[in-house]
Amino acid sequence: MKKYLLSAFFLLILAGVFVALNPSTRAYALGFLIRSGANVSTGSLALTNCPSGTTTPKWLQVGLATSTLTFATDSIGPADATLLLQVNASSTNTQSPLNIHAQASDDAIDFFDYDLTVKNLLNTTSLAATSTITLASSTVDLQWMPSFHSTTTKAVSFQLMPARFTRLTFSLSTTTSPATQDSMNLCANVMLQEPTAR
Repeated sequence: MKKYLLSAFFLLILAGVFVALNPSTRAYALGFLIRSGANVSTGSLALTNCPSGTTTPKWLQVGLATSTLTFATDSIGPADATLLLQVNASSTNTQSPLNIHAQASDDAIDFFDYDLTVKNLLNTTSLAATSTITLASSTVDLQWMPSFHSTTTKAVSFQLMPARFTRLTFSLSTTTSPATQDSMNLCANVMLQEPTAR
């Protein structure tokens, strides 16, 4: 009985030491670390377009103003990322959704569009021998129509493709002709779960 009590006591001590560690040390012990706009807020590979927080949003307008995030993903691999969005659409913004266009790059110079219509080309076990898999012939974006004249937030999960760099371009589009000059303020923050050496 004494042996089991000592073992349990030792485990409690280890748990206490683990909790007392700072978050980064705990993350390394678990094998992953969260990288986001909170710790990569500036520079050419920042994970947020609002380095000073949500008090400094980026202004978007149909056909005039967009916002771009380019960030390193060479240590991520094919994994899910979380995109935190906060928008405040103008009171007249009833026609224009927010578009999120994802691209991959090997050198941060040439970027290639994600094809969101095909997730796994190798998963063809249910297809007949004569079947074909059709890639998208035009750009496929993520799209969100937030409430207008109010602040709205959303957390979106999307899968990263293996690439050294990923770029997200945020823009507004409209189907009206002539184009409605809708606008909104946007703060975007990318969160990545990065593996660590164990």
